[in-house]
Amino acid sequence: MENGHEAKFIQEIIKDVLNKLDPKHLNIPKLLVRIDPLARNIFDFLSTATDDVRIVGIHGMPGIGKTTIAKVLFNQLCYGFEGSCFLSNINETSRQFNGLALLQKQLLHDILKQDAAYISNVDRGMVLIKERLCRKRVLVVADDVSHLDQLNALMGERSWFGSGSRVIITTRDSSFLLEADQTYRIEELKPDESLQLFSWHAFKDTKPAEDYIELSKDAVDYCGGLPLALEVIGACLSGKNKDRWKSVIHKLRRIPNRDIQGKLRISFDGLDDDELQNAFLDIACFFIRRKKEYVEKVLEARCGYDPEVDLGTLRERSLIKVTAIGKITMHDLLRDMGREIIREKSPKQPGERNRIWNQEDAWNVLDQQKGTEVVEGLALDVRASEAKSLNTGSFAKMRCLNLLQINGVHLTGSFKLLSKVLMWICWYEYPLQYLPFDMQYSNLRELWKGEKVRNKLQSTKFLQYIIYIYML
Repeated sequence: MENGHEAKFIQEIIKDVLNKLDPKHLNIPKLLVRIDPLARNIFDFLSTATDDVRIVGIHGMPGIGKTTIAKVLFNQLCYGFEGSCFLSNINETSRQFNGLALLQKQLLHDILKQDAAYISNVDRGMVLIKERLCRKRVLVVADDVSHLDQLNALMGERSWFGSGSRVIITTRDSSFLLEADQTYRIEELKPDESLQLFSWHAFKDTKPAEDYIELSKDAVDYCGGLPLALEVIGACLSGKNKDRWKSVIHKLRRIPNRDIQGKLRISFDGLDDDELQNAFLDIACFFIRRKKEYVEKVLEARCGYDPEVDLGTLRERSLIKVTAIGKITMHDLLRDMGREIIREKSPKQPGERNRIWNQEDAWNVLDQQKGTEVVEGLALDVRASEAKSLNTGSFAKMRCLNLLQINGVHLTGSFKLLSKVLMWICWYEYPLQYLPFDMQYSNLRELWKGEKVRNKLQSTKFLQYIIYIYML
């Protein structure tokens, strides 16, 4: 060193050695359930000796274990590269002031093992990454990517990294993985795997205590195979007696756990516009396990545009699924998260919520005529109970009601009191002998679809109903 300051020189040597010996391993849970087989598949793909830059995408709903798998892979691979970096919580960090520039600085620092030059803006950071890492064989993990600009700022092109580099991206949105060489969707744990993970957090064992087996199965059933929920609920119940377990589990089925709710809500809050959020909430309240084409038609009537793109976006972001037979499904905890968003707006007055799905709430609102013009959708199914009758006056104040399900309800009174903006009526076990709706001058092209129904239309009784409609 200049001026022969030996002590300062020794300090620089120590600093340099510590940087080089800096342990790269990340902390991971002691018990890993189902992680090894999946991590092995991804590891085999990434560890293959090739000079090309390989990109792997890991996607799935919040709390499903994407980050844990990425950490396991990072620990297995990190020592085989010239440099490595695990960028955690990208979505959260990027929301801070100059957050993307901070992530760029961390990327350069972790790989080069020296302080990066001051990065005043994202564009300058992109240039530095390209210049300084393009000849280095590196391992980079981008965890929790939620916007395309985050990827563009940190790894815009493969050429930014040297030959043989490897990139792992975790995200809730599969649309960000179009450039990935391989993508892996993380599914929910199976019941036996769920019980094992739950037991570890509730009992510090891989199986539940003998006298808690049934209660443990109830808790596991509520969690629906979501690792985040299994860990949070397991820790919440740990050390409590049976009565407390029963009380907690019962309450969870009415009001979701706040820690789980907060994690899952990130996906909802990240939806780009009101139409997307409304489509998600409509499905969560009224259309789970309905045919995708059916839901599209209802939402199109309600929103005034083709919702196919929105449903595709919800699917890409792991908020809904479409089964092999074309039905829309949703994880129970995502459903509960959506419904809780609505409940929170008016916890004590269901009639002032824009959607009413709970059967007890729906009946009380209608029976006591507490509905308001805020209500846009209501679902009531009394087919399994004794015959129940309501007066159309119960709907008089619900002027904005678009979506209505009243299965098994006997409705009396003037149907003119129903909302003028109704777009969907679902009325299984319809009790009347005619359809009391005035549909003059409508754009209706088809009343029913299906050969069996068309055959029934040929009967005199059905023809009388149709004639009645057009004579109103």
